[in-house]
Amino acid sequence: MPLANVVVNSLTEIVGEAGVMTRPEDVIPYGFDGTAVLKQRPDAVVFPRTVEQVAECVALASTSAVRIVVRGSGTGLSGGSVPLSGGLVLGLTRMDAVLAVDARNLTLRAQAGVTTERIDEAAADCESGLGYALAKSEHSHLRRLEPRGSCSRVRRCRAKEPVIFMKPTSAITGPNDGIVIPGGAKKVDWEVELGVVIGSHTKYVTETEALSHVAGCCVINDVSERAFQLEGTGQWVKGKGADTFGPIGLDGNRGRSTGSTGFASLARD
Repeated sequence: MPLANVVVNSLTEIVGEAGVMTRPEDVIPYGFDGTAVLKQRPDAVVFPRTVEQVAECVALASTSAVRIVVRGSGTGLSGGSVPLSGGLVLGLTRMDAVLAVDARNLTLRAQAGVTTERIDEAAADCESGLGYALAKSEHSHLRRLEPRGSCSRVRRCRAKEPVIFMKPTSAITGPNDGIVIPGGAKKVDWEVELGVVIGSHTKYVTETEALSHVAGCCVINDVSERAFQLEGTGQWVKGKGADTFGPIGLDGNRGRSTGSTGFASLARD
C-alpha cells in the first residue's frame, strides 16, 4: 500500500521536495542491490543531508508504522539494502561531507555517504599530504612469480610469464580483523607479503622509473584457499579473492630497512 499523503508531505517538510522520490520509475532502482536478484520496490526514497534530518525521518517512520531500510550506494551482495515490502528507503548518498581529518593518528571522520574520492581529496589537503589508496583502484592487483624450488607446493615450476591474480576491495580488512572462511573451503592458509602502494598513475613505466611511482609500502597477509586455487579449474582469483582474504597492516614502513627503498623486512610468525 502506498505511503499516506500525510507521511509523504511530512518527509518533504523534513528534507525538501528534491529529497523525496515516490514515482515508480524513480524508486525502482532502489529496490535491489548489486545482485539484482532480490527485488522489492519501495514506496518512497528519501535523501537526508544531516544527522538531524535522519533522526526526524526515522521518528516519522516509527510513529507512522512505516518500514524503513538504510541504503548507501547499493553495491552490496547480501540484500541488506533491499526493502522488505514497500516502505521507505533512507538514502545516504547526499550525506557526503568529510567532518575531520586526524593526520597524526591516520583517521578521518565523515558522513555515511562520503565517497572514496572525497576521502582521498580531504587526506591530500591536510598538512601531511596523505592519500587514500582505495580511491584510485577497484582491485588489488598482484603477480606471482614462484621462486625455483617451490614447484612441489604449487605444482608448477617457474613460468616464462608471471601468474597474475587480483584481490577485490572486499578482501581488504584491517590487521586485527577476523578472516571469514568461505563455504566449502578445505585448505585455507596464508603467507606474508610486501604490499607496494602506487601513488600515481602508472602504466608501461621503465624499471628505473618504477620507484618514483611508489608512495610507500605495507604488510599484507595473502590468505588463500588452495583447493579452490589449484585443485579445480586452476583459477587463482577463486582461491585468493574471497572476502577478508587480504588483511593489511599500516606500519610496513616502520620495519627494519633492507635497502635504499626503505621497504620493511618481513617474516611469518
